[in-house]
Amino acid sequence: MKNLYFFVFIFIIIGCSTEKKETNQITQKIRFVDASFETEQVNAIEDEDAADDPAIWINPIDASKSIIYGSNKKGGIENYDFSGKRLRFFEFGRFNNIDIQYGFPFDSLSIDILGGSNRTTNTFDIFSISPSGDSISLILSQPVNSIEEVYGFCLHKTATNEFYAFVNGKSGKVEQWKLKCTGDSVYAEFANKMAAPTQVEGMVVDAEQNLLFLGEEDGGILKFDLSNKSDTAGTYIENSSEENTNIKFDIEGLCLYRKQNKEGYLIASSQGNNTFAVFNRKPPHKYIKSFQIKLGKDTVKETDGIDVYNINFGKGFEKGVFVCQDGFNKSSGKDVPQNFKIVAWSKIENSLR
Repeated sequence: MKNLYFFVFIFIIIGCSTEKKETNQITQKIRFVDASFETEQVNAIEDEDAADDPAIWINPIDASKSIIYGSNKKGGIENYDFSGKRLRFFEFGRFNNIDIQYGFPFDSLSIDILGGSNRTTNTFDIFSISPSGDSISLILSQPVNSIEEVYGFCLHKTATNEFYAFVNGKSGKVEQWKLKCTGDSVYAEFANKMAAPTQVEGMVVDAEQNLLFLGEEDGGILKFDLSNKSDTAGTYIENSSEENTNIKFDIEGLCLYRKQNKEGYLIASSQGNNTFAVFNRKPPHKYIKSFQIKLGKDTVKETDGIDVYNINFGKGFEKGVFVCQDGFNKSSGKDVPQNFKIVAWSKIENSLR
């Protein structure tokens, strides 16, 4: 009997030792990536949760002169040049999520548009972007059907040049609207509705695969087949919940790094542990790795919105950029209003190896 007790004791010790080793291995997988630069602080006071979702307008002539847009939940939309300097602050309301699309037919022209969820008016608003990219003008303010308060938002351009807006609310409801234009009159037609069990926010559409990805904050990432209107509940991506020890709720922003032949990555901000989880873009969207971001001694924390672009933005950014909101921004060790951090994609790619 004593030998049996001794065997059980040794088995428990070995088991505990193995579990600890596995935990250490998981921790070692998450590497820090250095941000390349940051935007100026948003128009807010120090402790306000103001900055949320970024999007970049890509200059078609010189990508290094592209414009960074960011939502300000306290009063509008801000934009910055590609050094991070604030250009303008558009006081259109409390915008939560924003997105940009290109080539929208408008009054015999083809324009670039920015859209976003306006919590002041409980609408989603569409803006035309000036040819220089540094200014926006309102062309549509669309009330939603049954969403109590608009929250997440994204745009979608199909292969046949149709434009859609997706907007959601904290209850989990999602509405899809088709954007149309007659002359210079822009309007939206309700197209479909979807829902998640609990609170959602981040969304992104993979146009090539006709998929909508939706972040359920305490549930994981849901995938919807947009070619099937009856797919209104979606399916969860494996290892996108806290069963994956690298993820800690809330799931917040979502974005896609697009490569040719539908290759690339789906990225989610894991707000609870200040990391970014990377999945394969192709089904079954296998989890790859996570990374963290810092700029000097300033660690990016509690990120909301994110975006990424596979465009050559010039020296140091040949493979694209990743941009994220920083929920706890610091300057010289002191807390300051939130901002957005910009990272060369090549640095993130190296961290995934």
